Formats: sequence, C-alpha cells, structure tokens
Amino acid sequence: MRELMREVLTSFMSNKMRTILTGLAMGWGVFILIVLISSGNGIVNGMHYNFRAYNIGMVTLTPRETSLSFGGKERGWPVYFFEEDCDLLKKRFGDTIAQTIPVISRPVRAHREKYYTNTIIDGYRPGYAPAPNVQLAEGRDINDLDLQQMRKVCLIPKRLKPVLFPEDTTSVIGRNLIINDVVFEVIGIYEPLLKENKTRNVVAPLTTVKHIFCPDGKLSKICLQTQHLTTSELNVAFNASVVGVLAAQKGFSPSDRRAVKVDNLYDLPMLLNSIISGLYAFVIIVGLATLLTGIVGISNIMLIAVKERTRELGIRRALGAKNRQIVTMVMTESVVISVIFGYVGMIMGIGLMELMAWIVASTGNAHIFYNPTIAVSHALVVMFLMVIVGLIAGYMPAKHAVGVKLTEALSAV
Repeated sequence: MRELMREVLTSFMSNKMRTILTGLAMGWGVFILIVLISSGNGIVNGMHYNFRAYNIGMVTLTPRETSLSFGGKERGWPVYFFEEDCDLLKKRFGDTIAQTIPVISRPVRAHREKYYTNTIIDGYRPGYAPAPNVQLAEGRDINDLDLQQMRKVCLIPKRLKPVLFPEDTTSVIGRNLIINDVVFEVIGIYEPLLKENKTRNVVAPLTTVKHIFCPDGKLSKICLQTQHLTTSELNVAFNASVVGVLAAQKGFSPSDRRAVKVDNLYDLPMLLNSIISGLYAFVIIVGLATLLTGIVGISNIMLIAVKERTRELGIRRALGAKNRQIVTMVMTESVVISVIFGYVGMIMGIGLMELMAWIVASTGNAHIFYNPTIAVSHALVVMFLMVIVGLIAGYMPAKHAVGVKLTEALSAV
C-alpha cells in the first residue's frame, strides 16, 4: 500500500495540471451538492420555523345561520353556541379532543387618560393560549380564581402597550385600563408566536366578559384542541361527526354546511410535507445529476491521462506489472483525487452556506432561510459518495489501460 501511494503521489507531482483539472471537476460537483443540500435544509428549516406556531390540531367552530330547512324550521335562523356545548363535545369526543376552548369576543373601546383605541375583548378560560397562538411576555396569565370571582383583570397585546401607555417605559402591570367605561387591571402582556400575527385583542376571564358584555352567554366560537388526527380521512370524519352532534343538539340539518363554519388546518401539515418532499426530491435529483456530471468529467480527464501514459503503462506491464496492479493504481489515483478535492469542495460549500446564514440573520430574515447546515450523517454520506465516484470514474480508464496491447503500448510516443 505504501508503494502504491508513493507511485500515486509521484504521478500527481509529475502531472500537476492534469491532477488539478481532474480535482476541480470533483471539487465543483461536491461544492454544488453541499450548497444544494444546505440550501434545501435552510428552506425546510425556515418553513418549519414559520409554521411552528400554527396549531395543526386546532379546530375552530363558528356559529352562523342555517341554509337549509329542517325539522319544520325555515332556513336562515341563527345557530348559537353555549358553554354547555363545549361539555357535550368533550364528552362525545373525549379521546380526540384534548381541550375545548370557549370564546366570547366583543368589540370595545379601550382608553387610559387621553389615549384611546378600538379593539376586541376576548373572554377565555385558563389554558387558552393555543387557540390564538400567543405566549405570555410579562406579568401573569388569567387563572381559575379570576374565573371564579369574575375579576376585572386583563392582558393586553404587546403591540397595544405603546398605544395605550406611550409615556410608560417601565412595566404597566397593575395599571388600570378602561374598557367601555369598566375599569380593568392589566395583569399581563402577551405576544403572538408569529410576527405575522397582528392581533390587537384584549384578553380577559370568560366569566367576566360574559357577565359584563354578553349576559346571554352566547359564545362567539369554540376552539377544539385535537389529538390523534393524523390523516386527512380522520380529520374529515371528525369534522362531519362534530357537525352531526351539533346538528342534533341545535336542530339543524347535518348536511347544512353553512350552519357551522369549521376551520380545520389539517391540510396545512400535509401541504407542508408535500412541499418538503418535493423539495428534497428536487435536491436529490439535481445532486445526483451533479455527481453524474462529476463522474463523467473525471472519467474523461482520467481517460485522456491514461492515453497520455500509454507508453509508461506499457513499460510497467513489460516489467511484470499485472493488469490488476495497473487497474488498482489508476483507480487509486482517481479515488485520492476525488477525496482530496471533494473534501475541499465540501469545506468551501459549508463555509459559503455559513456565510449566507450570517448575512441572512444580520438582515433580520433568519426565519426565511433558517440554519442552512448539513448534518454530520449527510457529510459522511458525501464522503462515502466521493470514494464511490472516484472508483466509478477511474474504472473505465483503468480497463482501457489494460486493454491496450503490449506492442501498441510500447510503441506509443
């Protein structure tokens, strides 16, 4: 092996330009492959990051008017939801529904001193955060005691703080806010999980909102946090079952699609998975095409190199070198070139993508192109492919080298 590597190194030093040209073909192919894989990972990670807060398991039911006559009733009568309907759905679909989230929403006017804004107040129970996709940023959230005692407390969105408290640079927790002439205490500030969420709604205990703004107890919507719905078929069946239960409870036709609006985001993860699968398929196809181009390029250059060394190889055979030794030498040269220049191409590709990640992050758009790195397992696969490419690219020239007749090889100039 040592003698073989010495011969390979001597061949490289004697034919530097040929070695560089051969290596450039491999290095460029690996460079493009790394850039493709890393770019694909960056886009996929960005998609996952952007969709991370969309509650895929959240189903929202909004009551509307009937569009079909049913049970002696004419169409056009309104459907109403109450908290009892949440209990009914939880009882009927306990294995599927992890949590029911009743919501009462009313338009209000909030003000403090001379600062006013029109907004919406949402009444929730504790544990509501998955429905509007928000998280607590400061202070505390509503709790069971707030609900039981119908406390006049509220949380405001972070974007409303400079509107209602523009002069306060410190915490506004404990300050009063007047909502439709009713004094509420600000106990917390929340923020959306996604920058795209421009919510301005004020959050308060459900019982408080119900008592002050909606004494008839009619809910604006019911949010269902679901589980175990892993396919389109299961989601479609769940939607139909929920509407069927509500239809029987409220007295409208179960085939009336306008009586209850059902918003189920089950299509979103499937669409996302389809896009990601298509993207990975594209990366694989282009990567394989790039590797194939590299194989052809290296093989062609190696074939030319073998033809130039016909006399040298003929002398080796005349001195007793076996065909297997000639083939091994040529293929070893190809593998060594592929690994060395391929590794350089891989390092350059990783470096470029790290630079791109830094540039994107510095512009504040990291959520678009997020963490474009290549996994260690992928890097090992690329290293393995370099060896395979070197073997494939060197095989045909090696076979050609031993296929030339000895007399022709010795007479070559």
